[in-house]
Amino acid sequence: MNPPDNIIILPFHPLPFFWLLIFIPFSLSLPSSFFFNSNLSFLFFFFVFCFMIMKVKDIEDHQKIETGFSQIQQQQQPQRLVNRVACEQYQLHQQQEEKISEKKKIDIDHYVQKGIEYHELDELEKATHQFRIAAKEESPIGMLLYGLSLRHGWGCRVNSTLAFQYLQKAAEFAVDGLQKGSSSCSTRKGELVIAIYELGVALQQGWGTTRSPETAFYYFKVAAQLGDADAQNEVADCYYRGYGTKKDLHQAATYYRLAASQGRGLIGNSWIYKTKYD
Repeated sequence: MNPPDNIIILPFHPLPFFWLLIFIPFSLSLPSSFFFNSNLSFLFFFFVFCFMIMKVKDIEDHQKIETGFSQIQQQQQPQRLVNRVACEQYQLHQQQEEKISEKKKIDIDHYVQKGIEYHELDELEKATHQFRIAAKEESPIGMLLYGLSLRHGWGCRVNSTLAFQYLQKAAEFAVDGLQKGSSSCSTRKGELVIAIYELGVALQQGWGTTRSPETAFYYFKVAAQLGDADAQNEVADCYYRGYGTKKDLHQAATYYRLAASQGRGLIGNSWIYKTKYD
């Protein structure tokens, strides 16, 4: 018959008997008069008895702690296995998601590239169709090219309002990604900077939106700081005329020089090289 689960069976432990073997010779070495004194002998054996009880209690407590710790480990082991399996499943899921995302990105890039090829062949309707598919898949380059197609009527009807919406989404994606140093944006930096610049043009001209000199200047300056020469000329012109910002000839000269250093200098701008604008 097995004992109930709540009863702990303690194994034999030699330590109390070891101490008993020490006390017996010690008691034999005491003078006989000591044992005839009932008070002294009672105190002596009472002390021995208490000492033995404490030692046994210490052993029981220690073994209970070890038993409890062992039971806790046994209970936690299945949970650890579950956590480990869950972690491995999560990592596998992440890897699969990355593969799917990478494949989707390749497919979207294919639409963009195909659209560019059609555009170069002057097959504008086919080109715009490819750009539209990429734009619907949230491709910033697709949104840029589809927005430009809608603005200029390349293979589709002109729709300035929708064109502005796509250009705005592309530009906002570009500003956020490029300023944060996103690797996916860095590889397409040139095209994405164009999206920022073109949004500035739309706001400057009022194409598909209300004209806003201040916002146009903001996007021009972002694109200029990212190295776009056309945007640098626009920023310089804004500073020169006080368009969307305070008039500042020194800043105008600085940005005109930046554009000129990339081969986009303007005729008749020799004044920008005067020493007072250094």
